[in-house]
Amino acid sequence: MTRRKLYWILMLPFVFTAFALIAILPFEYKFYSFFVMIAFWGAYYGSAYMLEKKKKLKG
Repeated sequence: MTRRKLYWILMLPFVFTAFALIAILPFEYKFYSFFVMIAFWGAYYGSAYMLEKKKKLKG
């Protein structure tokens, strides 16, 4: 799997979740929706690292 494909596979659910939280949460708690994007970057780079590591092990 390429990094570009991984990016789009992960991006769509995280963006929809962030927008849903922005729409649903009261004004005082809207900043929590940005934690979803921080979690996205962690998941993306963690998954990309694991894929690269797996690719190197295969040779």
